[in-house]
Amino acid sequence: MTVKEIEERLDISRANIRFYETEGLIHPSRKPNGYRDYSEEDIRTLELIRLLRALHVGLGEIRGIVSGEVSLSDALLAHMKHLEHEKEDMSACLEICRQICVDAPSRDSIDTGRYFHMLGPSKLAGSPELTEDAVEKVNAPFRRFFARLFDLNLYMLAWNAVISLIFHLGSSDPGVIRAVLSILFQIVSVVLAEPVLLSLTGTTPGKWILGLKVTAPSGGKLSYKSARERTWGVIRYGYGFFLPVYDLICQYHSYRTCRNSEYLPWEDRSVLLLKVSGKASAGRLRTACYIGCMTLVAAADFLIGQSAALPPYRGDITVEEFTENFNHAQSFYGVDHQLNLPETGLTNGGMPADSALFLKEDGTWEKVQGRSYMGAKPYASLPELEFTEENGIMTGMEFSVSCSGEDLTVSSYGDLMALSAISFVCARDTYSLFSVLPERLYREITRNGDDFSGFSLSEAGIDISCCIEFSGYNITPVRYGTGDVLVPAYGETPEFHLTFTMGKEKSE
Repeated sequence: MTVKEIEERLDISRANIRFYETEGLIHPSRKPNGYRDYSEEDIRTLELIRLLRALHVGLGEIRGIVSGEVSLSDALLAHMKHLEHEKEDMSACLEICRQICVDAPSRDSIDTGRYFHMLGPSKLAGSPELTEDAVEKVNAPFRRFFARLFDLNLYMLAWNAVISLIFHLGSSDPGVIRAVLSILFQIVSVVLAEPVLLSLTGTTPGKWILGLKVTAPSGGKLSYKSARERTWGVIRYGYGFFLPVYDLICQYHSYRTCRNSEYLPWEDRSVLLLKVSGKASAGRLRTACYIGCMTLVAAADFLIGQSAALPPYRGDITVEEFTENFNHAQSFYGVDHQLNLPETGLTNGGMPADSALFLKEDGTWEKVQGRSYMGAKPYASLPELEFTEENGIMTGMEFSVSCSGEDLTVSSYGDLMALSAISFVCARDTYSLFSVLPERLYREITRNGDDFSGFSLSEAGIDISCCIEFSGYNITPVRYGTGDVLVPAYGETPEFHLTFTMGKEKSE
């Protein structure tokens, strides 16, 4: 018989039944699917327990009766002496105890229904079993949610470390593929890590911080099998396998179930405990600890992403190594268009109408076979890069763009300048993430480039400067993309000159 059938048959709660199981008074077997199967012996025991608890018989005495160490008559005679002290309030219990002693001295032959009827509904409703004999159910939906959120952030930190530091993928990589891989990793990491943590320690990092612990119904540690089944239940019913939208529906349903003090689908074979402290300072300390730990995880995740942006070649690099750094940075930041053309949303047969040019080993530009490229457009050309070297080691790089009296549109060269700076500056031995982050360096340079304004800065012993002069142009938004371009003004002679240089500081 299932626990639900017993609840309906005996009119007692699942919390009562679990409590008596943890006390060793009943011993249900397990079905192949892992659910409890209660025998008729268990049911008779529960009926007897319910009757005796309604008569205010203590659990110690009941334990002796159930185990056979004490006869029912002897136990009730002893209990009658206790009731004599409360004779006025407990007269009904005293009379029924006497009747039981006369009618049913054996626990196996007692007619419990008869005595329930003699007690009456009011007496049964106030019996101690309904309030005392229950494993307290922990609801705390928000505490449980934030504990789970912390654990998932830890798992995702590991995932971001893998894709960033091993595969060198940036935040601009294909969203759908990354999202699918992210969901799969979350499921795999939770299934692998959580059952081990619960079976060994009874908690997880998030639960530990917020004072939550998971045990078996007996009060001991969960078995690995039970912990794994619990984890699968959370993934399936609590998070809907992390599928977008569906996971929000599952979380909301779990929240409502928890708020109504009902049991969640994964709680059948485990008990959630909450460490409660009467001191308000303890609660504030847990909250502060949680916020601090979440901040550390977020900071670590951000630094991992920035570390992935670092060039693959560091130290004194050659021109060939610089080109590898440049191509890596271009892929990492998701720059998929030619660097002298604006980024647009135009497509050709469902594919981007323009693809990025990459640097060859000698620092010249090349197309990638199989990709689409825009034809001749009225844009200023992509400049050739000029390098300075000492004993085969790159010491600097520059390029320039000039348009005089030509009917050419000029796009921003901000991406070209930013990618070049990251490929050289961030490769230096003197460079540190704590001096300037690659993301900040990239955004600062592209912002100036997109505004068609010059700038100069020094980082890691490298001077970077850009001089931009133009006239006879109107700044115009890109029609099918983002950003601005310079379009020759009608009736005026356009002039545009850009010089970008970077090299070691003179003091070096």
